[in-house]
Amino acid sequence: MNCQICLKKAESRYHSRCLKQFFGQTGVDPLIPMTASEFYQNAPAHVAGFSISGAQVKMQMNVKDKQLVITASGGDYILKPSPQIFPQAAENEHLCLQIAKMLKFETPPVALLNFTDDSPIFAIKRFDRQRTNEHENEQTQQKIHQEDLMQAMGLAKFTSNSKYEYSYQQVLLDLITIANGLHLSAEFFKRLVFAYLIGNDDLHLKNISLLYTPKGIMLTPLYDYLNTALYGVNGSVMALSMLPEHKETACFNQMGNGYYYQADFIELGLSVGLSEKFIHKSIRALTDKTDKILSLILHSHLDPIRQQQFIDMLNNRKARLE
Repeated sequence: MNCQICLKKAESRYHSRCLKQFFGQTGVDPLIPMTASEFYQNAPAHVAGFSISGAQVKMQMNVKDKQLVITASGGDYILKPSPQIFPQAAENEHLCLQIAKMLKFETPPVALLNFTDDSPIFAIKRFDRQRTNEHENEQTQQKIHQEDLMQAMGLAKFTSNSKYEYSYQQVLLDLITIANGLHLSAEFFKRLVFAYLIGNDDLHLKNISLLYTPKGIMLTPLYDYLNTALYGVNGSVMALSMLPEHKETACFNQMGNGYYYQADFIELGLSVGLSEKFIHKSIRALTDKTDKILSLILHSHLDPIRQQQFIDMLNNRKARLE
């Protein structure tokens, strides 16, 4: 049995230390107090006015008196079950964010929890909220201003499909303008290569967000990262084109097989001012860790068939990046 938080060997579903880290306190019962069916029945009443992007059914959750409580607003956690059309999406997203954590990307605390009928559900601690005051009973929740790139670039008024009508080059250039420097763009470039490597083929504008903090503007921790390639829904290995006006990089056009190679990411990075040394180092930092990624996949809660599909895809994309 592997812990449903850290994925390391455990004698029960969770290590006590992992539960304490996830909930910020000891003794919390990690069971969601309803069945999966009841969750879907109740969800519409709880998602009204919900601000986090995405079409997947979600609900908010708090901890009260060591019990998990579904709430209409003010939740410290987000719950996301696996839709029927995307089986094991919860296990998939949990795995991908644990991979990201292992690779030193900034990630929120995540866990696989369970309904009373034993169905798993993905849980993530909100990074756009913080609690103030030391005493639990007196804590108040404060919002941290967050915008996805649809909002930040003034595209929110357009159709939902507008989140795909952009390019990664434009994203990188916009981040350079926003940050008045290369640091946000450089970080996003690494996230983009990571998304490609793990099959996150739906990295669109609403899954790229900024936090406005007293320390300045920064990228949010990773969220909505999962291996969408396992479901084959996009018809493309990336959500956006590399270059504006749906143009692609030279190697992509030359190879003509629908996959990107190291040369494509080098061309993209150089086109926005990233150094070739940085680009090579960023790619190598990920491809050199595939053995550790494979280990996490095999310790994940995906079924064996999807584990093997993930591994095959990972090896395929690693080879193209080397």
